[in-house]
Amino acid sequence: YSKYAISSSNISLSISSLPRNYKTLTWFYTTDQKIVEWESGQLKYFNTKFKDRVRLDLQSGTLHIHNVQKEDSSTYLLMVLKDPGYEDEWKISLVVLDPVPKPVIEVKKTQEVNKCHLTLSCVIQDQPVNYTWYAESLPKESRSSVLEVTHTPQNYSSSYTCQVSNPVSSQNNTVNFTSPCVLVPLPLLNTLIKTPKCFVFSCSFSPILWSSLDCHLASDHGSHRSLVHRIGHQGPACSNRQH
Repeated sequence: YSKYAISSSNISLSISSLPRNYKTLTWFYTTDQKIVEWESGQLKYFNTKFKDRVRLDLQSGTLHIHNVQKEDSSTYLLMVLKDPGYEDEWKISLVVLDPVPKPVIEVKKTQEVNKCHLTLSCVIQDQPVNYTWYAESLPKESRSSVLEVTHTPQNYSSSYTCQVSNPVSSQNNTVNFTSPCVLVPLPLLNTLIKTPKCFVFSCSFSPILWSSLDCHLASDHGSHRSLVHRIGHQGPACSNRQH
């Protein structure tokens, strides 16, 4: 069978049932390098890269490996001699993987009248991962690293989340939109996430100039009533309004 493990973790390689009254028991790395062997009441750990990192459970035959590394990925072989001429063997494929890092979402925009074409790229360091996109406007989950969508004022998602995963870990990241073609700036988004208050937005934008969005942000909390953030690069400066 196959087993996945996260790098630097401790894992156990085991079988469902160890034969009784066996004569010898040997664990191999890559099917030919002995790791540990029990024979005639003697237990021997061989001088390999696993020395001081492995422990054999004689009751179950389980091999415990500490601090596994990606280089430990291989096929492991357990060989048990019951009577002269009768051997049982089990093969276990071990795959050790690093945890996936947090992905970065890159956004490219093409603006038209009443439309915004978006290309969202989920970027991660060079390693094999699975991609999954989530958004309320998607008909189904997308499994590609690149997502292409078209926003209109009547139909667009306020957020897109990309999840990257491998068999041992997963991470995700999200981009948010205040209008079809305007991203929520990270400083403003972080303020909303970190502050447990109810915020009210008053926003206006031009249906032609999608990059122009003026927002007035107010809160019931006095310290945030003067917090005003203008999104975009066109249009008049925002005024500080009370709501």
